[in-house]
Order: sequence, then structure tokens, then C-alpha cells
Amino acid sequence: MERSVFISGADLAAQVAAQRMIGDGDRGFRGPVSCEMGVEVPPGAVIVGCLAQEICSMGEPRDSGVISVVIVKDHAAGMEAVRTGADHYILAADVDGPVPETVALQIRRADRALVGGFANGVIPAENCVDGDAFRWLISYSGSVVHRHGQIGYVILLRVLSEPSVPSRFLAERISERLCNAMRSADIVSWLGRNWFAALVATGLTLEGAHILAGRLRDACELPIEIDGKQVVVRCNIGMTTYGGNEIDPDMILDRAAAAVDQSTWSNFSDSMQEVP
Repeated sequence: MERSVFISGADLAAQVAAQRMIGDGDRGFRGPVSCEMGVEVPPGAVIVGCLAQEICSMGEPRDSGVISVVIVKDHAAGMEAVRTGADHYILAADVDGPVPETVALQIRRADRALVGGFANGVIPAENCVDGDAFRWLISYSGSVVHRHGQIGYVILLRVLSEPSVPSRFLAERISERLCNAMRSADIVSWLGRNWFAALVATGLTLEGAHILAGRLRDACELPIEIDGKQVVVRCNIGMTTYGGNEIDPDMILDRAAAAVDQSTWSNFSDSMQEVP
């Protein structure tokens, strides 16, 4: 997704921040374009500047995908801006440093997650965490297993139902089954839509990880009853390792998603794919 960057007002700090976010034009941002209070911006725009929050709140519904990046004088002002609706803030003193680039990276990662179907599903099930917590656990566990010279595994499942049911209802049942199939130390997450993941931190060989992945697959084999209807579930599944020098959670999930894309939809009889 390519986003247009708009600068609210004639603020020099906002101009510098916007230019650093755009970089050489290879970050998925174009512009910048100046805009004033009351000016309409297109869906998906990124508004940078002191007036960004006000422009966003005046005419842009949140579902239009418009993102506001507010330039503030200190962290207290930034936290207040976020509390009242801003998406990100940058200190005026930091606009010529790496902070704008970091904000741009955060926006791009969020966009990739939405395109790939990953969001932040929340299910109140045992050993099941939301998507944000799952990403944090990948990063944290990756550092731990790397120090111990071990390997962890991320298992990713893409699940569909026949007939189709709302993802929230399906997620509750699937998450419960996956949790029951995992070991007590392992973690399950619903990543939103039709994506589920399991984090296997330590204590398994590659063969053992494949066996555990098979248990997750088998956990979904029986039909699920939802509102008195028998719902048949099918999935494809992929797995990747983590625990080396690279512990970025989004890159690890992308790698697992690549393994899922290489696998075939099945009724749990086809082999699982793996991306090392």
C-alpha cells in the first residue's frame, strides 16, 4: 500500500519529519503535499504536523485509514495527543534524527500485517494471547533461545470454514482446540481474520515440532458446532524457526506465511510445508 504524505501548516519541523519519513521514495510513501485546516485528504493519507490531529478529527473517519503524526514539544504533549486521537507523535527536537524513519517503519509494518491478514485478535482462552502480545513474545523468546543456543518454532495456520461463519465465532472454537493440543508452556494466538499461530519456545527437535504441528492440525479435524450448525474446517499450515540473530517478529511471521502459501488446502491429509 502506497500512502501520500501531507504536511499540515507551514511548520519547518513537520517538513523535515515528512521528508525523513519518505526517504528516497522506496518506503511506500509519496509527497509531501501541503494542506491546511479543513482541506480534504484522500483515504490512507499520512498527515504530519502540529495540526495533524485537528485535521484528522474534523473530517476524516477512522475507517478511511488516515494516519496522523503530530509534532510536539515534549513527551507529555505527545502522550496527550495520542490519548485524544493522534496515531503517532514526534518530538520537534527529534525530527532530524531516526525517529521519523522509525514511525514510517511502524506504519509500513502495520500495513503489511493488514494486507497479510494479521491483526490483533483477542480471545479469552487459556494460553491464548492477542496478536500484539504474540509478536512481543516472539521477540522476547527469540533473545532467550538465542542466548541458550536453542531453536524455537512458530507454527502458522490459515483456517477457513464451510459454510462460512463470522471469524470471531470460529476463532473462539479453534483457539480453544489449539490450546488443548499444545503443551502447557506453549502459546497460541488468534492473529485476526482466519490466521492462527502457535509459539513453541524450547524443548523440541525439528521432528518433535512437526509432530506438534500435526497435533494442531488434527485438533481442527472434527466439525465444529456453531449455532446448531455443523461447520467443517479446512486449513493450510506452515512452520518456521527463530532464535538466531534475526528476531524481528513481523519478519518471522512473514516467513511462516510464506510456508503457508507453499502448502495446499487440505482436510488434514496433505503434508505441512516449512521455511527454514
